[in-house]
Amino acid sequence: QGTVKQILPFSEAEGDPVLLDLCGNFLVAGTSQGYVKCWDVSRREAKQHCTPKNLTEVIANLGRLKCVKCNSSGSKISII
Repeated sequence: QGTVKQILPFSEAEGDPVLLDLCGNFLVAGTSQGYVKCWDVSRREAKQHCTPKNLTEVIANLGRLKCVKCNSSGSKISII
């Protein structure tokens, strides 16, 4: 049991969130379609920290994401 505080939207093109990482005040999500999205969760409502990135456009033969992590300042995201 819990209370929904906010819904973080994902478009159909971005796919469903399958990976999440929270580091400090930043939440990063990796999706089923190879997108990465990041939010600043330090305030009452999460705010998108940067534009979503479609990794399939920049990494040939990307395949399925296995892990996403961000640093504590939200300036770097790593993927496997």
